[in-house]
Amino acid sequence: PVGCKLCPQDWQLHGGRCYWLSKESGNWTRGRKSCKDQGSELVVLKNETEMENVESVTGRISQSVWVGLRSRQKEWTWVDDTPYDPHRFGVLQEPDKGFCGTLKGKSLEVDGCDSDHKWVCQKAPFQLSSPTVGKLG
Repeated sequence: PVGCKLCPQDWQLHGGRCYWLSKESGNWTRGRKSCKDQGSELVVLKNETEMENVESVTGRISQSVWVGLRSRQKEWTWVDDTPYDPHRFGVLQEPDKGFCGTLKGKSLEVDGCDSDHKWVCQKAPFQLSSPTVGKLG
């Protein structure tokens, strides 16, 4: 359907998804709650393009930002329950309890979930469809 994709104020549209960088920092759980409170989730990286989208949002700040990656049952898992793919983004350290994922530039890193970082949330945009498109002619 032809239409407009819109993101909420302060959110940025990249590649058909809305992204938001927090102003404040906090631990991973606080970041996740902040995203959920806004009807979104910590960003899940499916491919290099999404990594670049996040990079556009963070404006190449040199610090790490929280992403939706955490260790569960000795495995790295994204918050949407998809497993982490080391072939795509590189091997991370052993997934010990209490460690969560951060993104710094183009590299995924690991930090204690209680550390302080900003975070990036991601959600689907609003779709505004135009009823007149396609009915002309």
